[in-house]
Amino acid sequence: MLERDPLHQRQLPRNRIQLRLQLAEAQRKQYSLEQSETTRVKLDAAAESARSALDLAVRSADKDLHLECVEMLVAVHSDRGDCSETENYAGEATHLESSLPKPDRKRRLRRLIHVAAVRRRIGRVSDSVTSYEEALKLVEEIHGARHLETASILTELGDAHRFLGAYHKAETCLARALRIHEDELGPESPEALHDLHLFTAACEASGNIEAAAAQHERRLGQKQRIVGTNLEDIARAQMTLSEHYMRWGNTSRAREL
Repeated sequence: MLERDPLHQRQLPRNRIQLRLQLAEAQRKQYSLEQSETTRVKLDAAAESARSALDLAVRSADKDLHLECVEMLVAVHSDRGDCSETENYAGEATHLESSLPKPDRKRRLRRLIHVAAVRRRIGRVSDSVTSYEEALKLVEEIHGARHLETASILTELGDAHRFLGAYHKAETCLARALRIHEDELGPESPEALHDLHLFTAACEASGNIEAAAAQHERRLGQKQRIVGTNLEDIARAQMTLSEHYMRWGNTSRAREL
C-alpha cells in the first residue's frame, strides 16, 4: 500500500478552504455588480460558502485561514446589512489577529470600514462616526493624508457628520476629500463632484454660503484656465453656478454669470 504524503494531507483542507473562500468572494461580487433583490440570494450563498470554509479551517486548526474566513464573513454580513453579525465577526477577527506575530493593519482597516458602513446603513450614524474616525486615523498611518483611500473615508465621515448636523466637521472632511479626488482623479470625476455636492449641502444647512460659493468659483476658475476647454462646458458651469447664486440670494452675481 502506498504511504500518504503528510504534506499532501495538510494541503488538501487548505485547498478546499481557499476554494470556498474564492466562491464566497465571487458570489459577493455578483451581488455588488447589480445590488438587486434577485441577486441578494448571492449574499446568502456567499455567507454559506464562508461558513463552510470556516468550519474546515477550525477543524484543521489553521489560524491564518481561520482569520481569512472570519474576515470574509465580516464583509458578507456588512453587505447584507446585518450589523450584529458584522460586529460579532469583526470582534472575533480582532481577537484572532491579536494572537498572530504581526497583526495586519490593512485587515483591521477593512474591518473598521465594513463595521462603519453597516452601522450607517441601519441608522446608527453616531456609532458609524466612531468607526470612521478610527479608520481615518489608521488609513493616514498606512497610506498617508493624500491617498485615495483616505479621501474615500473622509467622504463617508463628512457625510455622516452632515447627517448628524455637525456641519463644521462635515465641511472640513468634505473639503479635504474634494481636494484629494480633484488632484488624483480630476475635478470632473464622479468622486469629486459627489464631494462638492455634499460640501454644498453642508454649507447651505449651516448658512456658510461663502464657503460653498468659494468652492464653486474655484471649480469654475479651474475650467476656464484649462486650454482647449469646450466653451459650452464653461457656459453650463456658469449657468449651474448662477442657479446656486439665485438660491443663495446673490442675484447680482447670478446676473453676471
